[in-house]
Order: sequence, then C-alpha cells, then structure tokens
Amino acid sequence: MRLAVAHTRAGITELVRQPQFWVPSLAFPTMFFVLFGVSAADRVVEFLPPGLGSEVILAQFLCFGVLSIMFFQFGVGIAEERRLPWEVTLRVLPMGGSTRFAARVMVALAFSVAALVPVVAVAALTTELRLGAGEWVVYLGAVLAGSVPFGLAGITLGYAATPKAALPIANIAFLLLSFLGGLFVPLEGLPDFVATIAPYLPSRHYLDLVLGVIGGREDGGGWRQPAFFLAGWAALFLAAAVGVYRRDEGIRYR
Repeated sequence: MRLAVAHTRAGITELVRQPQFWVPSLAFPTMFFVLFGVSAADRVVEFLPPGLGSEVILAQFLCFGVLSIMFFQFGVGIAEERRLPWEVTLRVLPMGGSTRFAARVMVALAFSVAALVPVVAVAALTTELRLGAGEWVVYLGAVLAGSVPFGLAGITLGYAATPKAALPIANIAFLLLSFLGGLFVPLEGLPDFVATIAPYLPSRHYLDLVLGVIGGREDGGGWRQPAFFLAGWAALFLAAAVGVYRRDEGIRYR
C-alpha cells in the first residue's frame, strides 16, 4: 500500500508540473457544460422528479468528463509513456503490476475530482441545484466510484495499443460509449436501436448508478443493479489489463 501511495504522489506531482496536460483536462468538462449543459438544464428542469434540479443533466456531463480523463489523459498517456526510458526503469524494479495499477487509478481519480469541482461550481451558479450537502457527497461519490472500470479500461488501452494507435482507438471508444450510453443526448432523443443497445453498455450503467443514488433514473430504478454491472465490468477490464500488461512485459523484457 505504501508503494502505491508513493507512486500515486509521484504521478500527481509529475502531471501537475505539466500545465499542457492538466489545464485542458480540467477545462474540457467545464467548457462542454457551459456550451451545452446550461441550456439543456433550463429546458428540462421543470420535468425532473420532485426534489431534483439540474443534477440529472449535470450527471451526464460529469460522467462524460470523467470518461475523457480515463481514456485520453491516462489511456493514451500510458501508451506514450511506454516509449520513455523511465518506464523501462520502473518495469524492471521489484514491484508488482498491481501496485502500478492501483497508483494509476488513484491518480486518475484525483484528477477526476479536480475536473468535477469547476463543473459543479458553474452548475451551481447557472442552474437550479436542489440536493442537500449529504446528498452531494453520495452523488459525487457515485461519480468517482463508477469511474473505476473506465480507469482499468484506460490501462488496458495503454498497454495494448501502440502510441500512434492509442489516440484513434480512444476517440472511437470514448465517442461510442458516450453517444450510445446517453451521455450526449438523453435516450428518448436518439434512434430506437440506441435504446436497445444502451442497457448493455458500461457507460449507461455508469450514468444509471449516479442517477440511481439520487432517485433520478427515468425508469425509477435504484443504484444496486448498475453497481452490480459496473463491478462486473471492472473485473473484466482488470483481467484484460493484467493480460496485456503481462504480454507487453513478456515481449519487451525477456
């Protein structure tokens, strides 16, 4: 655990020293919400369940922003790091892959928190939010907890793809998951085939988890079912991440 914490601290420090990384990472979700979320919240707030304001619309943009961090900043970032001499040094140290996986996920969560704060602040200033303090803790906790499978998916991408291939693959995966999961547009505004596919996608389970903890799901469901599915996705992506990590290790460090 101490090694994981040390690697987490080193990872955060390294990224903070690169403004070209963290400035766009933190600005993108906020900019997207300003451009599209504020107007959407104003249109639908009167149709939301009692006791809820713009939190339902905000959830889409929070999930969308976290996915972008997991796929681009960390998935693509890992692929780029594999070319560096420092990565070779880390790989030959007496340290298991689980330590590095845990550290990478914790770094991703830390930057996700930093990205969520300005989005929520803008939403509080421009839209109607009605959750109490305790409900906000649960709401934002669900955003972070539900992001873990996507952090593992980003690690899988980083170790499976070459640096040149990682970016287009991340673009395709991110856009498809966001669109088909209803993070761009509510499912009722999309073609029927999307509504058929969405219940099987981790991005939809992610949004349902966040909405389920505050009673904002369209189908009236809770958070337990999407949490169960997300746990399954996390196990699947963890197995995939371990597999590609070992394959990469076997190819490069025989």
